[in-house]
Amino acid sequence: LQSGSSSGSKALAEGGVSGDAAAAAAGSRGGTPSLGGSRASTPPAAATAEATTAAVAGGTAAAAAAVLLAGDQQQQQDEVGKQLVTLQPEKQEKKGSRTQTFREKLRACQALEPKRITFGKSGIHGWGIFARADIPQDTMVTEFRGQLVRCILADVREHRYRKEHRDCYMFHATDETVIDNTRGGNYARFCNHCCYPCLYAKPLELGGELHLCFFARTAIKMGQELTFDYRFKEEEGDDKILCQCGAPNCKGTLN
Repeated sequence: LQSGSSSGSKALAEGGVSGDAAAAAAGSRGGTPSLGGSRASTPPAAATAEATTAAVAGGTAAAAAAVLLAGDQQQQQDEVGKQLVTLQPEKQEKKGSRTQTFREKLRACQALEPKRITFGKSGIHGWGIFARADIPQDTMVTEFRGQLVRCILADVREHRYRKEHRDCYMFHATDETVIDNTRGGNYARFCNHCCYPCLYAKPLELGGELHLCFFARTAIKMGQELTFDYRFKEEEGDDKILCQCGAPNCKGTLN
């Protein structure tokens, strides 16, 4: 992070149920036989016993067919009911889901931070921070915490830190505000620069308070070092700071 002149301070980085199931649930039964039509005429009183037996047998067969058909309809209704039961939780989950507010994301970020990130020796420079688990893209990963001071006070502190041979960790959150993470900050101070970073910084004003948060620019794998683009002001001559990020698109210097 920032160590050196204030000109080298970091600038801000930037369902429902399916149609078929609904039709079935509504009672659509295209295959159900109709009971409409003309009534059968009453047989004459002089009908023979054989004809009567045949009629009874025919009626028994029709009744059996009706029972089978009713069983098929009940089975279809049961299947539709199972589909509705299965789809209902998904529908409720979709109805109840909503986009998290930044305040909720920040609370979750602060709670999960110890399980999500850690620090260790970096292959880029000094100490760095690393992912302790896979992190999805656009997740709020960590917050650059510290004291909010005006730029003029930040310059005074920077001069004092240099005299004390102390590393200086500051971040220009806005044109007028600097976050001093040198004392009483968190692991975010160790986040190194990379020309192809996996994080980006975003200032958030929540309840009148300024927060500088890091979001996952890409999907992050467990063990991966977390980096962002410092976006130092471009300088000439001996003020150049060598970049050792090793990215394919490395610019060679931070400034």
